[in-house]
Amino acid sequence: LVAQNGEDAVRIYKKQKENIDLVIQDMVMPGMNGADVFTAIRKINPDARVILASGYVMNKQIAAVMDAGCRAFMQKPFRLEELSAKVRKVLDEP
Repeated sequence: LVAQNGEDAVRIYKKQKENIDLVIQDMVMPGMNGADVFTAIRKINPDARVILASGYVMNKQIAAVMDAGCRAFMQKPFRLEELSAKVRKVLDEP
């Protein structure tokens, strides 16, 4: 499932949460920012597994999302092998 913006991501997650094992989201996107999307998804499902991706280095806003329970952070650009390993790690965590 692909969302075009933050609001779309939350809407899709709300409708499809039973079919979504993992969310990979950007920090910067049209509409809602990544922190707001993460918060909205966690309100829908406090156990949602989220990987945050960003072209920015770790900053206070990203650190706050991580502290709030985001499972992993990936700085863009990343290789498919790195993404695959991170996805496997997050899905295997309890």
